[in-house]
Amino acid sequence: MPEQLDQASTDQNRFLFTGDHLDWDRNAHRLSASEDYCWYSWPEQVGSVRRLADYRFPAQILPASRLAETLRPERVDELRAAIDGMSKNDGTSRIGYACPWTAESVRRGSADLVFSQAALQEIDNPGANGALRRTFAAMAQWLKPGGIISHQVDLGMYGAEPWDRHWTYSDATWAVIRGRRPNYINRQPLSAYEGLCREFGFDIARLDVVEQDIATPTSELAVGFRTLSQRDRTARAVHIVAVKR
Repeated sequence: MPEQLDQASTDQNRFLFTGDHLDWDRNAHRLSASEDYCWYSWPEQVGSVRRLADYRFPAQILPASRLAETLRPERVDELRAAIDGMSKNDGTSRIGYACPWTAESVRRGSADLVFSQAALQEIDNPGANGALRRTFAAMAQWLKPGGIISHQVDLGMYGAEPWDRHWTYSDATWAVIRGRRPNYINRQPLSAYEGLCREFGFDIARLDVVEQDIATPTSELAVGFRTLSQRDRTARAVHIVAVKR
């Protein structure tokens, strides 16, 4: 990893990632950015997007030979036909879309990879029948042995300061804050996601934790969060990669 970082410092075009600041506009059929979904600074975001105009796409990620194979006219036609076939909903299309999904939306033991970006923290708390537990159970059901889950999870209270403020509210107060929203921050710490991986038969292959200084004294936390470990208290975000046993 240090070697990769050293290389990245001398070659600014080695990596490409967008975070949340670019999206695909389905109506205009182009990349777009929206001030409505800017969580930091709109001028900074605009400047970041402008800099992409001078960015040379890293050829080692998708070399010309790979692009030629990926964009073969026959393959593109097959994908178009599969997308058109989705509307039939008869199970014959190679591409499917399920919203809302259920555990039966994907055939058992058929998937190689399940991934998400900033989604799991919006799923209800894990309990005996909690939605987050059901999500992990469904992923374990969908994946083949050796299949992979890859999830980026935000563990803080985005859009508010301090970042760990969400742990200061009692369950009753948090229920009022959440209101009737079907999805909202579940307040689960890093250790909760690690525990769910173990419970549902996943071996964690990589854990990249973004740490941030504790901003709220333990004395100000709600009773249920005062026993959080130092590791949980400083974990602001995490990228989890795990393999199904």
